[in-house]
Amino acid sequence: VVLFVWAAGRSLRDIGLHSRWLGQSVFVGAVVMVVAMAVGYGAEFIIQLQGGAQPMFYISAIDPKAGVSGGLLFAFWMVFGNFINSFMEEGLFRGVMIRLFRVRLSFWLSNGLQALLFAAWHLPWVLKWYQTGQIETSGEILLAAIGQFLPMLLMGLVWGYFYLKTGNLWTAWVVHTLGNTTFNLLHVTTTNGLDSGVAIRGLTCCVVALLGLRFVRYVAERLGMPEVKPWGQWAIN
Repeated sequence: VVLFVWAAGRSLRDIGLHSRWLGQSVFVGAVVMVVAMAVGYGAEFIIQLQGGAQPMFYISAIDPKAGVSGGLLFAFWMVFGNFINSFMEEGLFRGVMIRLFRVRLSFWLSNGLQALLFAAWHLPWVLKWYQTGQIETSGEILLAAIGQFLPMLLMGLVWGYFYLKTGNLWTAWVVHTLGNTTFNLLHVTTTNGLDSGVAIRGLTCCVVALLGLRFVRYVAERLGMPEVKPWGQWAIN
């Protein structure tokens, strides 16, 4: 991303990493994610409790995709990784792709295309799980692919909308970073095992994030934030 922006004769501020509305953008993103996580974990806890699974919150550094866990040092390393990963993915899929797609495509087509590519970006995890024997049958492979693709498609659309409406990457970046970090550190353990209700949590968080689109739109319009412009035009006035 950095090399592309440099080769194009621009700076990172032109893909949305500028200081204008920085505080407001971080605040809006944090509000959306904190509410989504609170509702998501709350829904999972209540449903598990009603099912007699004896849920308890559990704090531990776990990367469920990679199947790796560790202590305090690993936790710091994972938080740092999420910090960098969010810059990488937001910079590429939202910052660069959306601005390029906006040259010829509409608001929603640009957002939809980058979200599709973002979802496809996560499919190699399915291949890894197959190679390591975590999934074996065709049905398991299909479910894993759907489980990876659809949530990332939805979140890609949401984060793309945040970027498009606010004209900067900070809102999407803070949502992305907080979401990944919380999922990695805060878990729910039950008699059925660790994070057995993670699907409930994830689906609920996605629904709340979708509802957050109206909140972000309201704040962006109230503050007069400009929508993202096509590549070739300045990102902000």
